[in-house]
Amino acid sequence: GRRILFPGDAQGGDRKPPSTPPNPRYIEAKLLACCSAALRADVLVAGHHGSMTSSRTAFLDAIGAKQFIVSTGPMPYSGTQLPDPVVMDELASRGTVWRTDATDKRILALTGAPPGNACEINPAKIGPDNDGKPGGCDNVVLGIDSSGVIAVGYYRAAD
Repeated sequence: GRRILFPGDAQGGDRKPPSTPPNPRYIEAKLLACCSAALRADVLVAGHHGSMTSSRTAFLDAIGAKQFIVSTGPMPYSGTQLPDPVVMDELASRGTVWRTDATDKRILALTGAPPGNACEINPAKIGPDNDGKPGGCDNVVLGIDSSGVIAVGYYRAAD
């Protein structure tokens, strides 16, 4: 009775804020046009690593999720640092956001948490440490029990 949506790199258009309507040539608009009711989900794995190319407001409205997982890391993806803050703000306004770069020093500074190991030098980082390549170090674990209760949390191999 629970649903998780994995849109992968499905896009809503060019890099624009979530409030921008999806471009009809892109998959988010096509999904809204054909089957918006089928998009309902309890959990959304944010499209395109939380980029402004995805997660348009209309798409998020159709999904209705309250839990969001963002797969990202401390290094830029093709020269762009993801996720985009405006997308994270939009997701956070709708529910709880779980990020694979949660122990990154920049994220800790934004949240006021005490500093720890930066994600890029954490031994649990996906990929070699300090390799200059994308990859997070926090694994998000999602479980759904037999009564349909969703539990989300972090698993940090270095913990």
